[in-house]
Amino acid sequence: MNTGEAGSTLGEAEARELASRAGAVFQPRAPIITAESFAGRWEQLATVSDSVAQRGLHVVVFGERGVGKTSLANVIGQLLRAMEEGVVGNNGGPHLFVKVHTHIGDSFANIWRRAFDEVYWHRDKPTTRFSYEIVRELMTMREALNISETPSIDEVRRTLAILKRSVFVFDEFDRGSLAVKKAFTDLIKALSDYAVDATVVLVGVSHSIDDLVRDHTLIARSIVQVHLPRMAECELRNILDKSSAALDVEFSAEAASLIVNLSQGQPHQV
Repeated sequence: MNTGEAGSTLGEAEARELASRAGAVFQPRAPIITAESFAGRWEQLATVSDSVAQRGLHVVVFGERGVGKTSLANVIGQLLRAMEEGVVGNNGGPHLFVKVHTHIGDSFANIWRRAFDEVYWHRDKPTTRFSYEIVRELMTMREALNISETPSIDEVRRTLAILKRSVFVFDEFDRGSLAVKKAFTDLIKALSDYAVDATVVLVGVSHSIDDLVRDHTLIARSIVQVHLPRMAECELRNILDKSSAALDVEFSAEAASLIVNLSQGQPHQV
């Protein structure tokens, strides 16, 4: 189907079918969850992946609401797996990727308990991906390693030392309390001091790192700041190009420019 020709029109059935497919391609109310659907932000993704490769570095992703922070967080794990598959002689093993949300009222221990409960233990190895056939053989990592219900900073550090090449992403971190933010600062300092091969990624709404990380000067050498501004025009057009290919339609130059201008740099408005 190509609706880019001058004067072309769609019949009622074609219009309904196109509207149905468009609803699957354009999902402004939900974050992107697959790398195939992701567009733009490659500079920021490269910064995150480079940071993960450096032991002792951790990442803080921040920006205003609606600029795609959660979508970026969702595809980090897929990007890391794709990069690992393309590296010849990768002896480090795959990254263990875990993503959880921060809730109002959470304590440091609650957050990490939820994070550890996302990890299962199978044949003496941690995993977050498994088939139906091995479900009965699984136990949670907390059970396998006898992690307490209220893990302390030191217990989290010791656990992450076991989970080599792990990446833990905490989305909506702006919802965390002052006490939680201070505890994460202390944790990141401990992880860096002990050179633990694990990466903590904090993601949240903020105009600066100060609102997400308390006393961040204590860990200035251990964190990489990734600011997500509103999208540039070329990134917004990249979203349209992907959508155009998925729908097999062409946007006129006028329509594309109008969509880009009205979106005001926010990807969910495209």
